[in-house]
Amino acid sequence: MKIFMIAGEESGDIHGANLIRQLQKLTSVSLYGTGGGNLKSLGQEQYFSTDQMTIIGLDGIISNIPFIFRMFKTLEKKLEEIKPDLVILVDYPGFNLRFAKKAHHVGCKIVYYIAPQVWAWHYSRVNKIRSYVDKVLCILPFEMTQILLLLKTQHTIL
Repeated sequence: MKIFMIAGEESGDIHGANLIRQLQKLTSVSLYGTGGGNLKSLGQEQYFSTDQMTIIGLDGIISNIPFIFRMFKTLEKKLEEIKPDLVILVDYPGFNLRFAKKAHHVGCKIVYYIAPQVWAWHYSRVNKIRSYVDKVLCILPFEMTQILLLLKTQHTIL
């Protein structure tokens, strides 16, 4: 199974690697995308590392706009080349929800692991989740409850 995983922060690298370890018990996995040392140790072909992707605050975003656009375009191109069986987006919602839209438009199945915190801010994110994500995997029970209430449907939640 070809999996394209975007983990943009160290915590996403840890959680993503734990998920991949469990998947590897069930099937053979070829792993592509972004992450840190944990995903790299599992054989992920990494195009960007979490060290590069950790951007803090509005100043950080503004000063890194050229890098962010280059990263998005590179990952978009790799997604189309690899044609993965599954895209797994781990947390990192500012970037990953935009990437979900692109992956959806090229026909990828998308799982969002560690759901965006729609309960805390950005309730509008639920519309993007509804439109572009096939499954949402929540790690905290109250997150799933909040997303279900906002979606008012259970068809996109695992």
